Amino acid sequence: MSLVTHLTNPGNQQKARPVLVVEDTKGKRIINLDNDIYSIGRDLRNSIVLYSKLVSRHHATLLKVSNPEDSTCSFQIIDGDLQGNTSTNGLIINGKRCSLQSLQHRDLIIFGGNAQAFYFVIDSNLSEADILKSVDSIDLLNSSIEYCLNDTLEPEDSYVKPLSEAALLRLASFPELLPSPIIEIDLVGTITYLNSAALKRFPELQEVKLNHPILVGLLDAVQNEKKKFFVREVKVGTAIFEQSVHYIAESRLIRSYLINITERKLAEAEIYKSLAKERELVELKSSFISMTSHEFRTPLATILSATELLQYYAPKLSKDEKRELFRQIETAISRMTQLLEDLLTINKAEAGKMNFKPAPFNLEKFCRHLVAEMQMQTNKHEISFAHSGNCTNVMMDEKLLRHIFSNLLANAIKYSPDAGVIEFKLTCENGEAIFQVKDSGIGIPLEDRQKLFESFHRASNVGTIPGTGLGLSIVKKMVDLHDGSINLKSEVGAGTTFTVTIPFSQVMTPDSLLRLPDS
Repeated sequence: MSLVTHLTNPGNQQKARPVLVVEDTKGKRIINLDNDIYSIGRDLRNSIVLYSKLVSRHHATLLKVSNPEDSTCSFQIIDGDLQGNTSTNGLIINGKRCSLQSLQHRDLIIFGGNAQAFYFVIDSNLSEADILKSVDSIDLLNSSIEYCLNDTLEPEDSYVKPLSEAALLRLASFPELLPSPIIEIDLVGTITYLNSAALKRFPELQEVKLNHPILVGLLDAVQNEKKKFFVREVKVGTAIFEQSVHYIAESRLIRSYLINITERKLAEAEIYKSLAKERELVELKSSFISMTSHEFRTPLATILSATELLQYYAPKLSKDEKRELFRQIETAISRMTQLLEDLLTINKAEAGKMNFKPAPFNLEKFCRHLVAEMQMQTNKHEISFAHSGNCTNVMMDEKLLRHIFSNLLANAIKYSPDAGVIEFKLTCENGEAIFQVKDSGIGIPLEDRQKLFESFHRASNVGTIPGTGLGLSIVKKMVDLHDGSINLKSEVGAGTTFTVTIPFSQVMTPDSLLRLPDS
């Protein structure tokens, strides 16, 4: 039995079924319309994929609607344009452009220019092979097949409420439902499609166009570099997107899918930062162990050498030679004691157990005595002192101040050339004590200044000058206990100036009360 016979003989209405006879660039095939919704042009479940140049751009939805009042069932087909609006783009039924129409028996649907389909209501006993065999001899476009089947089918078991136009529009363009931005441009740079997510996330895109970060370089990558697919990261403001770019040769369009990966990138950055910090700590501890071993080994070697000389050659040594050996032993022991104190101090500071006991004392007198003590430790440098303002009877922790400025002055001596001048200045004004320690030494490289107050860090240009990298770290913690600040200015080869600012309150003594003017 031929297809014509089946189509011209209504037969048993209980056995009628709707089909699409589709013809596209891959030939003819049968689509059985036994579901409620069909997505034409998208490769999803229950979808009809037409191999047309316009498939990648245009999308239509075929919807089966049952009417329980007259037990009829009709098919509606709706086309969506690139923004999800009703459109006639690429969809023609029986030679007329349309956006919404109920399908009738033997309606011809044209999708673009390379895909078309006939809608038939046929006897359900007719096999698909028989249909295709018969269709092969028919020119669908020019066929004059007569038909008399009514546009009614057996009603569905359950009533399907017709969808609103808004719902049909959403069905007509499923990319509108996706939360991720989707963007298409053609090969001349014109934006041909933006889904709702793209319009909401990039409202400026229509004006900026190819200058927008998500479109920059796409044409060059596809046309000049011949890339058909690639993934890249794009930063838009503070947000970071992973952009998958596809070139669709059939439609000559470049489509981009974007996923916001900002939180992921921030998390990765934190992980990398933590790993880098951990590696840095491992390196610093390794360096610290090495330097500490050296710091202990040197004075121990001095003590061992001096004691051996005293033990084996004491009768032959003069008093001055013995005195010098004892001085070397004393200096070595003092050096090791100071190193141990530094280690204990930094441990207390990091544990938050450093003692802070402010008491009234004469700050100017304290600084003069400290300079005199430091001057006695060197005969190769000159330490000058100057002050201004009332610096008597201030409330500070004298012990911590001694550690702070003896360390800064000792560093100034250590890193300054012989005969260098070291300046120590004190200014008391507006409830603040401002200390300056200036040397004419080797200076501190720019890349080391940010980390100079970190534990175990030493400047990269100190060479073989001994040190553990703990001194300035301890100084910073002691200044912080006073609610003060410390900063530096330095130039390599031209010296360094440390400025310490500490707030204080002056204590009224009986003598100072006697000097108050009468009210």
